[in-house]
Order: sequence, then structure tokens, then C-alpha cells
Amino acid sequence: MDANSHRVALDAVDAPTLLVDHSATLRAVEQQWPKIKFHALREHAGLVFQSKM
Repeated sequence: MDANSHRVALDAVDAPTLLVDHSATLRAVEQQWPKIKFHALREHAGLVFQSKM
């Protein structure tokens, strides 16, 4: 997290949130760290909304 602090912010429940500017960046990060699960939304009920997308 320290190495990427310029791309990380805390969300409403203080969970680390990755901020990316392009979907290609997100894909590269997902490939580099396959054990980390990324969600499109991370806010109140965000995972519920994502399942309906």
C-alpha cells in the first residue's frame, strides 16, 4: 500500500480503495495481485448494486 499510496484512498467505512484512471490500469493491477478481490463499487450496499449490473 505504501508504494501505491498515490492511488489509494479510504472509503466511507475506512476500507482501502484503489483509484484508477483507466480500465487498462485496473486490469494490470488485477493481474499483478491476483489474490486481491476488486469490486466495481465500494460504498453502502455497493456489492448489492454491483450484482445487479
